[in-house]
Amino acid sequence: MKQLFLNIVECAIEFEGNFFVIERPKGVFAGGLLALPGGKVEPNDGTQEKDPLLSAVKREVFEETGIQIHGSTSYVRSFCFAGTQNMPVINSLFYCKLLEMPKITISKREVSGYDWMSLEQITNTYNAPIWLKNSLKCIQNHSAEK
Repeated sequence: MKQLFLNIVECAIEFEGNFFVIERPKGVFAGGLLALPGGKVEPNDGTQEKDPLLSAVKREVFEETGIQIHGSTSYVRSFCFAGTQNMPVINSLFYCKLLEMPKITISKREVSGYDWMSLEQITNTYNAPIWLKNSLKCIQNHSAEK
C-alpha cells in the first residue's frame, strides 16, 4: 500500500525555563539546523500505551537523547507541510516540563549536537528555523493557558 502521508512527532522539553534543542546532522532533512527531538510514528507505536502519538514521541525522544519522558506530557498542536519529494507530513507537537535534569545520551547518528536554550536564545540563533521558533511560541501560549 502506498503511503499517503508521513506522521511525525516532536517534543518541546523544558527544564528551569530552558528548552532542550538538538542539531540535526548534515546530510539529512534540515541538517545543520536546530530542532526539537522527535521523529516518525512507527506501526508498533501505541502497543505500550493507548495513544500511538504519545508512545511515538516518548520512543523517539529516548532514541535520540536518552531522555525518558515520565509524567505530564501534553499535546499542543499539529500542522502540515510538504516534506522531501513533496510528501505530505503531519507534525504533532508535544510539551513536557521536567522537574529534574535528565541524563542525556545522544544518538550520534541522529543528533550532531544539543543544548539547553531560552526562548530568547533560540530566537536569536542563526540556525534556528522559523518552524522551531513558531513551535516554541505555541508552547509559550499553551503554557500560559494552563
